[in-house]
Amino acid sequence: MHKIMDAYIDDILIKSKTREDHIETLAQVFERLLQYKLRLNPQKCVFGVESGKLLGFMISKKGIEMDLTKAKAIIDMTPPTNIRELRSLQGRIQSIRRFISNLAMRCEPFNQLLRKCVKFEWGFECQQSFERIKKYLLNPPILKPPTLGRPLLLYITVNESACGGFLAQYEEGSRIEHAIYYISKTFVQYEKKYSPIEKTCLALVWMCQKLRHYLLACEVKILSKLNPLKYILEQPFLNGRIAKWQVLLMQFDLEYVSQKSIKGQAIVDQLADFP
Repeated sequence: MHKIMDAYIDDILIKSKTREDHIETLAQVFERLLQYKLRLNPQKCVFGVESGKLLGFMISKKGIEMDLTKAKAIIDMTPPTNIRELRSLQGRIQSIRRFISNLAMRCEPFNQLLRKCVKFEWGFECQQSFERIKKYLLNPPILKPPTLGRPLLLYITVNESACGGFLAQYEEGSRIEHAIYYISKTFVQYEKKYSPIEKTCLALVWMCQKLRHYLLACEVKILSKLNPLKYILEQPFLNGRIAKWQVLLMQFDLEYVSQKSIKGQAIVDQLADFP
């Protein structure tokens, strides 16, 4: 049953490849609902459609799309004039963060205004970041679920204050990459003191934890300017942090791949956004 439907609390998504399969699948689901005396609300049911909203996302045969009403709400916003309005903006952006590359870096000027003892002044950098996010949301990416049995590509970039990641996979029978998930974080104060290779290692470990449900099922190729696996696994003397990172990464099938060996457009887009 789990192969033909997905359920989350009181939301059910039934999926089929053809109309005939859909009718047969519906019959199986209705039979199971009757068996356990469960009822559906007719006003909230939609049948025979090629796309639909689930958990705030648009799901279709193309993949997982951003809810355009959420994007429009941000695009139509005027620049914040106080902390409350800025938090409202960030809350809306966070709800669609999986679609936005290097979100932590894009929002860095906003974060500066949220620090204690900082006077709220919406300056040029904030407005520039705001406009770039709006422009990005005019043509958001479509995410696709991974296919079991094929390697995943995890691009990692870091700078002084943040890291960004991009999980992708090749289309079947081609070298075209499709996006699965965008992820990023702002380093806390002590993490900003790490060396570039340590920041890359930290980014890898953090992303593996956040994307664990994707990465455990597949071989994962790591692409970054520096090789975090070599640094973590070949240390002659382990401190507490490196030892912890080793243990956390042992559960994954990871391989470092030089960026020079990957010619996909994804790496170009990723590094252009976040050098």
